[in-house]
Amino acid sequence: MALIKRDHHRQDDNWLAPFQDEVHQMFERFFSDDGFFTQKRSFVPAIDIKEKSKKYVVEVEVPGLEPDDIEIEMNGNLLTLKGEKRMEETTEDEETHRVERKYGAFRRSFTLPDDANMDDIKAKTRHGVLYIHIPKLKERKVKKIKINGLTS
Repeated sequence: MALIKRDHHRQDDNWLAPFQDEVHQMFERFFSDDGFFTQKRSFVPAIDIKEKSKKYVVEVEVPGLEPDDIEIEMNGNLLTLKGEKRMEETTEDEETHRVERKYGAFRRSFTLPDDANMDDIKAKTRHGVLYIHIPKLKERKVKKIKINGLTS
């Protein structure tokens, strides 16, 4: 009697066919028009806030977004960033096999220190990073207040 070694990686062996069919069906469900991977997933940009001697710098990762896709607002000391990262439209002649990037609307708010100069804020983008420069106010004068005694 001779032993015949079975090659489990050969295409003509059908023992993997049911497993391959299951995996294929799973991908079909996930990537279909109403599947898990085609639904919007939350995009939250990563943010670093740095303090330098004369200014604060907010760095926001916004790959794939144009300046018009982002809105920056100041209300008192509250800095708010809003925008939306949209999924690119696919054409009829292409098929998406994997989607790992996140998409969707975002809104981030931060309270800035009292010495932040709200009037001279500047923003620019470079290589997918939004830089917001917030200068500090010049030295704030300390005002001493005289306390008067109460008279009866």
